Amino acid sequence: MSTSVYITYNPNSEIERTLAVRLHTIGAVNGFTMYLPDRYNSESSLDPASQQHIQISEWFVCFSTQRLSAIVKKEIEYALSVFPNPRNIIIVYSVPNGKNLQGTESCTETFFDPRTQTVDQAVQDILQKIWEKKIEEQSNNSLQKHVQETNQPNNALLALLGIGVGFLALAALADDDTNTAKTKRTNKNAKPRK
Repeated sequence: MSTSVYITYNPNSEIERTLAVRLHTIGAVNGFTMYLPDRYNSESSLDPASQQHIQISEWFVCFSTQRLSAIVKKEIEYALSVFPNPRNIIIVYSVPNGKNLQGTESCTETFFDPRTQTVDQAVQDILQKIWEKKIEEQSNNSLQKHVQETNQPNNALLALLGIGVGFLALAALADDDTNTAKTKRTNKNAKPRK
């Protein structure tokens, strides 16, 4: 089952809309199930379709780079009421404007700086946060299950170290694949010798 993400943004903010749509597109291409708000009928009341999408999503991403609209406030409040783990609520603030929400300390917060980051960089940072937290959650679940089954903390530590070594090996393989692909492209473009 793919990871599901609900993305909300202020309807009056072009940069937030651009970030949300870009995140939606890149996430969908990378196998995530992505949802955007259904605001066709109203920008002041939470639509039942949006409520359902928030309920079934594993992640909630909110762009909060300026003063929040009434509908975004309702979406955040609803997400806070239905999400079992508030760390799965990611709030993206603007560096120039700073944090503009109260009561979200238990959520995952990140900052976007339009002066130094491109939209694609911001989107990649958000997807990276989701991926890291998903891996952390899966690792923690595996580790907890292992400790419960064996009741031996030393074995759990070994399992955690093994996961770390596995991630290092995976990163090394990914680097090798990238370098091999670059070499092949370079060799293809090279002129034959006479």
